[in-house]
Amino acid sequence: MKLYPNIKKVDPSQSIKLDNFIRDRELTDIISGVKSGGGIVMKIKKLFTKRLLIFVIAVSLTMSAFSALSIARAEYSGESGESEWAIIMDFTFSFPDPVPVSLYNSALAASYINRTILEPGQAFSFNAIVGNTTAAKGYKYAPIIGGWAYGGGVCKTSTVLFQAARSAGLEILERHNHGGSGVNYATPGNDAAISIPYKDMKFRNNTSNRIRIAYEFIGNIGKVKLYKSCPVRIACISDDGTLSVKEGAFESDWAEEARDVRQVSLSENRIGQLSSSGKFWVKEGGLNAMWSWEADNISQISLSGNRIGQLENDGKFWVKEGPLNAEWSLEAENVTQISLSGNRIGIIKSDGTLWVKEGGLNAMWALEAGDASQISLSGNRIGQLEKDGKFWVKEGALNAEWSLVAGNAKQITLYASRIGQLENDGRFWVKEGSLNAEWALEAGNATKISMSESRIGYVKTDGTLWVKEGGLSSYWTLLKSSSRGITIQEGSSVLA
Repeated sequence: MKLYPNIKKVDPSQSIKLDNFIRDRELTDIISGVKSGGGIVMKIKKLFTKRLLIFVIAVSLTMSAFSALSIARAEYSGESGESEWAIIMDFTFSFPDPVPVSLYNSALAASYINRTILEPGQAFSFNAIVGNTTAAKGYKYAPIIGGWAYGGGVCKTSTVLFQAARSAGLEILERHNHGGSGVNYATPGNDAAISIPYKDMKFRNNTSNRIRIAYEFIGNIGKVKLYKSCPVRIACISDDGTLSVKEGAFESDWAEEARDVRQVSLSENRIGQLSSSGKFWVKEGGLNAMWSWEADNISQISLSGNRIGQLENDGKFWVKEGPLNAEWSLEAENVTQISLSGNRIGIIKSDGTLWVKEGGLNAMWALEAGDASQISLSGNRIGQLEKDGKFWVKEGALNAEWSLVAGNAKQITLYASRIGQLENDGRFWVKEGSLNAEWALEAGNATKISMSESRIGYVKTDGTLWVKEGGLSSYWTLLKSSSRGITIQEGSSVLA
């Protein structure tokens, strides 16, 4: 499922665009929230476009230490080609001895925080986002330390988010222990008590990227995922080996990045390119950044997050983690294909066996399959193509069961909830959602395919490069008239 930010935060000096509509109750929440801020001027405009009604809310706040506002839960689709999102923290917390009415309040508070966006340098305030936990807002009467109150249980919500933010390295600005005997789910220093207006939980986005919060409660389990924004890039390799990259919307210009290129890999703000002579180069930052030489005698490359992988011609597979000048770690030998995704690393060895490890670079390898010819990793999914064209995917833990999803594939690719396959006859199919979702025929006469969370691309037999953005039923856009390879932001790395 495609996750887009739900705007309920934000630097109040900036305009906020709300797609679709704002329900009366939500608009009431906005107005009441504004009134409680103090020293506030608010102006609402209605702008009609050809496709939707947009409410533009301009807010000016004068608050001594923090500026934040809980705004209605309207879906925000972002601008075309604005950004992709890369996960930086996946945090789960299980509560002992759950009290259903308390967890109901925890989940309600989490729903206010879910899909919040923090700009670089911006602070998050639990009290400003969640607000007062009143019966009018749906909170129930539940136990707290020393008694009962409406909203009892929201400290569970703040505690889980605090621990996730701290684990992600975000700057903690304010946090309080619970009084009395404390709480049974966290030791002092690991909890985050909330009491408006006396106790808040605040942290700052101290990164150079936007941060998106995904938050939900399922039973007695709180789940937080933190994502950072990444530039949306498309790379293609022309017939003459020229590597071109465009960043942002389809209408943006192509930037020529290198020549004599046979493979490209994109991940977040990094670009990796492998020359026809086996030289491996990486750049980090903007498209005009300088290339950094990584290695020679390389046959395949893969980038994901802060990891860089390279396969030498002699079958040795090396990975580095962190800055570009980090040390290489030898991960395996006798390797023929590699794939990186998040904290997972996958390889196919010369005997056709497929191996995956999860966690640190020193984690143990797990044997996943035999007779594999291609591998693709994305999130908690593993895809493998057998030599006979059977395409298998597993989801979840490394020991999960394989599911046969197709039987006549020659290229495979996974990205988030999307699964793509190129058949031997040139038909390009994609499914979205569960493993048993229906396939959608996207194109014919395809030779190379690539996907990201919001984009799908392919190269036709005539060399033209086509990309669509949005849903599977979106229209194709011709982006280049001559290409023999395509990679979409952290999609599959295609050997041209």
